[in-house]
Amino acid sequence: MIGRDVLSILTGDPLSPAIRAYQLGRLAEARALIEAQGRDAGMTGTVEFYLRQIARRLSPLPPGRPVVLWREGARAVGNAGWIGDVLRGIAAAECAESELAEPSRLIVIDHLLSPEKQLWYREAYLAGHDIMLVHAGNDAMDEDCGAYRWCRHVFRTHWSPLLVGSAQVHFLPRGVPDGFAHPGDAKPAGARRYLWGFAGDPDRPTRPAMLAAMASLSLAIRHLTPEQDALPAGAYRAMLDDCVVAPCPSGAAALDTARVYEALEAGCIPIVERREGFDYFREALGRHPMLTVADWADAPRLIAELRKSGKLETKRAQCHGWWRHYKGNMAARVTALAMG
Repeated sequence: MIGRDVLSILTGDPLSPAIRAYQLGRLAEARALIEAQGRDAGMTGTVEFYLRQIARRLSPLPPGRPVVLWREGARAVGNAGWIGDVLRGIAAAECAESELAEPSRLIVIDHLLSPEKQLWYREAYLAGHDIMLVHAGNDAMDEDCGAYRWCRHVFRTHWSPLLVGSAQVHFLPRGVPDGFAHPGDAKPAGARRYLWGFAGDPDRPTRPAMLAAMASLSLAIRHLTPEQDALPAGAYRAMLDDCVVAPCPSGAAALDTARVYEALEAGCIPIVERREGFDYFREALGRHPMLTVADWADAPRLIAELRKSGKLETKRAQCHGWWRHYKGNMAARVTALAMG
């Protein structure tokens, strides 16, 4: 709703005085102005939204810790275990939609959002539930985000430049598959058999260029197969445990893929892509130590410089340490927003 608020003020929309009062915290004044607008022009979706927002702000949050609700196949997404780990210790229990009764704090995990699904969120909001949504998936950026307006906070597993200005929307890395994370320290560079490794379908947009560029670097392991013949998670983790560097080319559409976080989890040095005017991982994760290339032809030079300076292990340890620190801060932030 941020874009709508600004547009109202700039264009002299009849709601602009009410929205200005709302932004300044004069909630009783804003409610009276919006109610008058509703009587004069009808109860539009925007009028209804702001009236409900004001009512929610003037009412206490539902008591108790949040409960977790997994919706419509969300457990089938590859990072369900990762999401569950992030939420562990925050939620009191899990529940089914049929068990929702009294207004409560909800953490809803959902994917494949659509205009039809928005109706459920609206009804839950109007019933008094306080919703924090974890929107899993949507790497093609093609899902309907209308449900966001009915949620106090939203965590997306794919960062979007269109939503970066919203205090309501946050980024949650997509993480690793179930069973992939291992406790303890990762092996140092000197104990790893391969300089670099890659497993996956070579028939993706930038993977041929990556493979051609990296071919000049020896001590490599490659497992190039169609997606249906991919390595099991345990075998892939074992492969990464023996690689210092893990090139992470884009997926079919998005720059962000699970292999980035798998590489970090295994203590490798990921090499990620950026596009002209679009440094996705810097925008999504902030300052990070991963290697970034706009052209895969630059990757061998970056690795050669690390080897020549004797800093290959320093960079590897830096990436792994940064990721562990990031995960700790992320869990603390999710907890604070869920319980706030």
